[in-house]
Amino acid sequence: MKYTLQHIFLMNWLILYKHIKEEQQLHNLLFLLQLAALSCLNEITKAGFSDFMRVNKGVRSSVLNDVLKELRDNELTQNFTITPRGKEVFREMSSLLLYDKLYKGCLPISERYQNNMALIEEDIFNVIPVKRAKIGQTIFPEWL
Repeated sequence: MKYTLQHIFLMNWLILYKHIKEEQQLHNLLFLLQLAALSCLNEITKAGFSDFMRVNKGVRSSVLNDVLKELRDNELTQNFTITPRGKEVFREMSSLLLYDKLYKGCLPISERYQNNMALIEEDIFNVIPVKRAKIGQTIFPEWL
């Protein structure tokens, strides 16, 4: 299988955020990280996910779901943990992230949410586009 920047981007956050136990937490985290990075960038790079839609517990991205499924199907992740095979793939390809503006933009805010899943759940509903969106409504493209 060919791995994209999105696969590596997602694996990076699974390595850093070992307390993620639910898919919804991952979706909300990546939305918040990208939102913070976009305040400086004004564009989503190839590493990012731009199809977030409002759901009951925050936001969801079908592309992120697909990438996560590919990681599971290729035995690179299991229960939101990187497998030994996943770590090997990540080590080989992680240097690509150093050249991605979105990844660099996400790093400063990522410390805010480290080991604090409750803060992610709280912050997601304080984002005005999320507050205003109806369930099922796409969020990102409309307000970029």
